[in-house]
Amino acid sequence: MMRRLILSLLIFFCGFSYISASKKKIKESGEITGILVAKENDWIAVIPDGMKDDIRFYPVWKGGTESGGGGYDKKTLEAIKGLCTLNKVNVKYKFIEKYRVIDVEMVIPKKKEGRASGKITAKGDHWIEITTKDGQVDRYTPRWISHTPQKAGHLDGKILNEIQLLFIGEEIEFNWEYEERKRITKIELESASFPLILRGFCGMVKGEVVSKKENNLIMLKVEKVLKIWKDNSSEEPWELEGMTVKVGPRWHKVNGKWQPIERHTAFIQKLKKGEKIDLEIEYAERDVMSILELSREQRKRVGGE
Repeated sequence: MMRRLILSLLIFFCGFSYISASKKKIKESGEITGILVAKENDWIAVIPDGMKDDIRFYPVWKGGTESGGGGYDKKTLEAIKGLCTLNKVNVKYKFIEKYRVIDVEMVIPKKKEGRASGKITAKGDHWIEITTKDGQVDRYTPRWISHTPQKAGHLDGKILNEIQLLFIGEEIEFNWEYEERKRITKIELESASFPLILRGFCGMVKGEVVSKKENNLIMLKVEKVLKIWKDNSSEEPWELEGMTVKVGPRWHKVNGKWQPIERHTAFIQKLKKGEKIDLEIEYAERDVMSILELSREQRKRVGGE
């Protein structure tokens, strides 16, 4: 008890001005720059640069009670109305019961288009966050494709699909342009990455076992794509021909835990280098394909039907 009291006094007298230090390390008053991730009429949520959690800021309350004519600062409410989410914003604030906006403005990039490279650090259904090599963090959404008044516009479906196929931690090069917010217009992967156009492949291939690797993986050189199944979402499934891909067992949940299907693992272990096989495979994750199903003959080979 005494130790906690002494620590509290030290914090007070040293002028330590952080609020909820375990989660939100910003001072009681100051200025931050960050990504505007959400807003309503009377608040904004911002992830300050260098932090992971968003902080909610409210306008300053002016006057007395609401019934007595008091209310949020009208100038700030107007400023919030003009903000677009996913943009960077500068916020001057002060802690008065809550974090209060003193002034806020969007950071509009001087360049309206460009090309950059960086690592994917977060993503959602309609946006992607990229941290460039110089440490700059921005969120991007696809272009808005407008139509006639009779037909509603929509986000660029091709880029939306590519965003869903990308992984956090993956490095990309990309083109962007600015229209209300930063919009990603083209995505290119590092040469070592599995091609985007083949992510989502689901079908049967003929190939040769080039080598066997640890963790029940084989390297399979695909000679021909024999069939495409209805669950395939690859843009160009035939591009798999001629490629050497990593293939492993399919995983499933057993008693709440993910584990490889034993029959698939046993089949991979029986394969020999140089062996030719027909195999049903599907894209699993990152650079790995997984066995979809074994044929009757392949099941017999591992002692099952």
